Amino acid sequence: MAAQLAAHHEQAGQPEQAVTFYLRAAQLANAVSASQQAVTLARQALRLIARLPAGKGRDQRELDAHTSLAAAFNALRGFASPELETHLNRALHLGEQLGDERAIIASLWGLYALQIVRGDVPLSRRLAERALGLAGTDRGLLTDCHQALGGVDMTEGRLTQAAEHFAVANRLYRQHGGRRVLFGADVGAFSLSWGAHGLWLQGLIEEAREQIARAADIAAALDHPFTAMQTAAYRAISHQLEGDVAAAWASAETAVSGCQRYQIAYYHEWGVIVGGWALARRGEGAAGLERLQRGLGALRQQNAALRLPYYLALLAETQQRLGQPEAARATLDSAQAVASQNGDVWYLPELHRLHGLSAAASAQPRAAEPCFRRALALAAAQGSRSLELRAATSLAAHLHAAGRAPEALSMLAPVEAAFAAALSTPDLSAARTLLHTLS
Repeated sequence: MAAQLAAHHEQAGQPEQAVTFYLRAAQLANAVSASQQAVTLARQALRLIARLPAGKGRDQRELDAHTSLAAAFNALRGFASPELETHLNRALHLGEQLGDERAIIASLWGLYALQIVRGDVPLSRRLAERALGLAGTDRGLLTDCHQALGGVDMTEGRLTQAAEHFAVANRLYRQHGGRRVLFGADVGAFSLSWGAHGLWLQGLIEEAREQIARAADIAAALDHPFTAMQTAAYRAISHQLEGDVAAAWASAETAVSGCQRYQIAYYHEWGVIVGGWALARRGEGAAGLERLQRGLGALRQQNAALRLPYYLALLAETQQRLGQPEAARATLDSAQAVASQNGDVWYLPELHRLHGLSAAASAQPRAAEPCFRRALALAAAQGSRSLELRAATSLAAHLHAAGRAPEALSMLAPVEAAFAAALSTPDLSAARTLLHTLS
């Protein structure tokens, strides 16, 4: 209806009224993830805005148009697209001209997301901190900013600080009620989903599961496709981290099919990659490898580097499983280089561990122990108890094979003991089986 009214006013020679309805129609299209339609409508508005007399009224309408275009291009092209950057920079400029702090913060949040997805973690931190400095006491804006900084800290392996930011965002969200950030996703579901990854790393498995479930409940209640697909993609990674192949596959397929239906980029590739890992773990190695490589290729085309070390670890694991040790080592070398270059180090302990497993399976078994010990030390330094458990289990198995069972037992036992006895995960089962053997 709004689009029809816009066309009617345009035909009647009433551009201001037409712009109002085109912008309203674009917002409504974004609300239901009809992103291509939103682009068309917002561009119609911009075409007419150029004919309006200069002034704050025109600038405000142009700001609204660029905001709608940013949300639409984020869904269509991903978080790192040049079109998105163009519209965000223009929206920031207009917000500064108008003195509109909400618009400034929204644009800064968008640019933070763009830069962290591109892999420029230091710049993303500066943008998020600038936004936080402008947010004042506004609970909604503070929610967005703490969610952003939680993501930066998580990426840099600062897990305690990340948990604090996500906890603030979650508390403010509950107080403020439903809230969507610039790109349309619900910030509550977003914060809970990303924060769950950090909780898993910290060994807080039950808390992570609870947050995943809460995020899914929010997404289901909203009936908003972009939020639902984002939540499904994060959930797929959560299940992969736990080693739950069936659940990872189900969530990955939900993300893939939903993103295809609503033309949502980026999160579609998450589903492709995690689904590829799951296929390989289910015994369909060649199909899984092809799918992993396809998803990684699509992310590269989008210039999306965030979590690349993690995705490459899944690829290396699959290559090793298929009897391609040289390819796996090359993939791990590339993953470590990206992690160091971008500061995306939360999964770096696992990369060291996988290097150790690769060395142990090759003609260089002596190289394995230093890799396992680097993994163990870095995981402990980050407070990543889940990755510390994996590293300790691999090191203990290596020591046991070398006839050093007492050393293996004394090293692994306290790491496993940090987890609740009633808790069950594949990693804990592996550790406990080895401990039984060692004792």
